[in-house]
Amino acid sequence: MATIDDKLKAADGRPSGFNYLRLGLAISVVLIHVPQVVYGFSFAYPFWMPWLRPLHALVIPLFFALSGFLVAGSLLRSKTLFSFFGLRIVRIAPALSVEVFLSALILGPIFTSLPIAEYYSDPGFFRYFYNLVGHIQYFLPGVFQSNPFPNWVNAQLWTIPPELKCYLLLGAMSFLLSLFARIYFLTGAIIFSATIFGYDLFQPLTGAINVAPIVLVGCFLAGVSLFLFREKIRCDRSICVAALSACVLLLWIPHGECLIAFPSAYVIAYLGTLNPKESRLLFSGDYSYGIYLYGFPIQQAVVATLPGSPWYVDLGISLPLIAGVACFSWWIVERPSLKLRKLLPILEGQRVALT
Repeated sequence: MATIDDKLKAADGRPSGFNYLRLGLAISVVLIHVPQVVYGFSFAYPFWMPWLRPLHALVIPLFFALSGFLVAGSLLRSKTLFSFFGLRIVRIAPALSVEVFLSALILGPIFTSLPIAEYYSDPGFFRYFYNLVGHIQYFLPGVFQSNPFPNWVNAQLWTIPPELKCYLLLGAMSFLLSLFARIYFLTGAIIFSATIFGYDLFQPLTGAINVAPIVLVGCFLAGVSLFLFREKIRCDRSICVAALSACVLLLWIPHGECLIAFPSAYVIAYLGTLNPKESRLLFSGDYSYGIYLYGFPIQQAVVATLPGSPWYVDLGISLPLIAGVACFSWWIVERPSLKLRKLLPILEGQRVALT
């Protein structure tokens, strides 16, 4: 039976399954926010909890497992950690910066309930720019105050701190353990996951819909581990079904979410290495990050513009707007910014010369 590595090589290292996963998971993030944004948290919480929780809570862990699997390849291709972290900054920071500025300077003034002068002078306006350095701020003065889910401008930013921790932890582990000594890395990832579970057993149950941020880090490390052992792991549909079933079951069980890292990573590895024909329209660019990043504020803006509209009206208007902004983000911000990758070898050479 073919291994993960066999599947990757058969697709020249770029199976289309990962592209479909990125796009599908990004759209799923928009969909799972619909009850919350349109009807409020008091409706959304009992809607998802407890039986539908896996449909909501599994999306972000799968995203992090996918990121770990793909980023591991990027790290192995990078000559130094300087190049690796440079690539991460070039990929993430430009679109995030534009989102922060657009939200603060355009979206905020349109939807704030405060006079414009008071909005711009409020300390909350200036605090919103802390998002640029990973210190997350969800609110802008007077913005979306009357929405069913009031005040939140971009709730999806909660994943940025654990994402940054993933990159820093991966860099540290590769420096201390070496990704090339992969058994040490796998051991470290397993110990990390076991520690999460052991720690969580002594914590009170929060009843949260989303998994804890530390669980996302575990999913990321599990994705890295599966990539490192890709030539030893079989691609088996039955195992994928079992892994997905385990994820669903664990998300129902108290404290079970702390054990979803490796099952979720296997689901990602199996589905990602499938290689269906790509749609030229869907994959003319990488729109997943833009959908993920801009989706929530656009949904909030549509609800504020059309208060009381049913969910299907808001979703029908939001999705095309989100797709349009994601296209703008890719072609005007993200894709041009990727050209900065050419500067990394030059900067790296200068850094080596100075040392």
